[in-house]
Amino acid sequence: MPSIPWSLPKQNATPDREIIQLADQEERIVVSKDSDFLDNYILDDRPHKLLLVSTGNINNDDLIHLFEQNLETLQSLFEENAVIAINEDEIQVHY
Repeated sequence: MPSIPWSLPKQNATPDREIIQLADQEERIVVSKDSDFLDNYILDDRPHKLLLVSTGNINNDDLIHLFEQNLETLQSLFEENAVIAINEDEIQVHY
């Protein structure tokens, strides 16, 4: 498995607030299935960019394919939007 150039300090045990802080400092997009990040955005306007994945249970290959298929669209939408949701059927801009 290739090394990840950017990883979380506590891996899967990293608290949401640390993920948000790191993402905002490094101008990265938080990608998550966890709606807690959306709640945090609504309350605190953070993280500055959020991609909500609402695919249900799909295998990693299908998830990677979904991202590859929609990468250009997502990049374009994130130029002017902060929160986007994606599933197998559609992409929705939330904020």
